[in-house]
Parts: sequence; structure tokens; C-alpha cells
Amino acid sequence: MPEGEHGRVSEMSDATGPETRGEVVTIRPKGPVIMAAVMFVIAAVAVVYAFVVDAGVGVTVLGPMILLAALAWLLLANPHVEVSDSWVRVVNPLRTYEVPLSALRDVATKWALTLATDDGTVVAWSATSPSGRGAMTGRDDKQRRTDRTSVPRSAIRPDGTISPSDLSGTDSGDAATAIRTRWESARTSGALDDRSGEPVRTHLNLASIGVVVVGIVMTVVSVLV
Repeated sequence: MPEGEHGRVSEMSDATGPETRGEVVTIRPKGPVIMAAVMFVIAAVAVVYAFVVDAGVGVTVLGPMILLAALAWLLLANPHVEVSDSWVRVVNPLRTYEVPLSALRDVATKWALTLATDDGTVVAWSATSPSGRGAMTGRDDKQRRTDRTSVPRSAIRPDGTISPSDLSGTDSGDAATAIRTRWESARTSGALDDRSGEPVRTHLNLASIGVVVVGIVMTVVSVLV
């Protein structure tokens, strides 16, 4: 799922966010993390085995396995969404976005969690909507109506049902519920009244990208040597 960003977005000078008044909730899908863990194990076992067989073979295998582990971290393990009382942080493979709740205008989940802001849109790589038949039909109508008590008011459609991508237990639904709950609470309490004009901030995930680059370089060197 590609990232989306348009309009005015200021560069973050660091990865820290504004002060929060409550607990920060982190939403990270378990499936990709498990897949990344499996890839880490495969990479580690391959390197150890290669060095046991022969040091030269080990050096040849080391680069590709570092690259494999780095890609697993970049694409699977690291992407997540954090939600506080005043901001939402979306960590995608290449960039991290920090969206103040005061800049938020809409939360959508049709294909993935999408935050509409004053500065454009931010799409969360880690919070995709359900796929396949479930994406088209969702749960049965009774279940979808029962789930109304577990989601914020803004997630309920005019006919009283909930979109399959907003249901609890889905990557997009869990993230959207956490954001909408904090957003609705902040608006009701008036906490956002004096915070207009706050920009979306973004920065490149340089450390993660750097490890991938190192893996690519080592892989190329091992092939050429």
C-alpha cells in the first residue's frame, strides 16, 4: 500500500512528538511481525550454518541475509500506528508522519487507514483493510449492528451498520477506533480549540533505510568477489 501525502508537510527535526496527556496506544498487526520473526530466524540460521561450512561461504551469505532481515524489519516488523491524546504517529517503511489531532479532518478505512488532514492525506502501511470476500461482505448484518457499541460514533453509517474495514479485529478497524476515540474526546472537551494551524510533520526513517542500503552493498560485493 503506497504512502500518500499532498500539500504542506513540514519536515520533523527529530522523531519525538509533542507532549501527551495520556497513554500512547500502539497498533501493530501481529501477522507481519510473525512473518518478520520467521525471516529473522531463517537469516540467522543460514549465516551460522554457512560459516560452519566454510568462512568464505559465510562471508558470501552474510550480505544477502542482512538484506533479508533488513527488508523484513522495514516492510513487516516496523510499520505501525501510535495514538495519543493530541497526535497520531504513522510509521511507514520509508517515512514517519506525525499528525496533530487538531489537523485531522477525516478518518477513512476503505483500502487502508487513511487520515485526511489540512495538509493532505496520510495512508498507514500497517493498517490495511480486510481482503477477499470479507472485504466485500464483512460479517453478517446482525454482527455488524452488534459491533456498534464497540466503535466510536463516527464509524457508524447512516443505516446503522459498520463498514467491514471499521470492524474491531481488523488492522484498519482497530487503528481507526483508537484514533476516532481520542479525536472525538478531544473535540468534545475543547482540547483542540486553541490548536488550529498545527502542521503534519514527517521525517525519513534513515536508520532503517541505511541498514537496507548496507545489505544491498554487501550483497553486491559478495557476488562480485
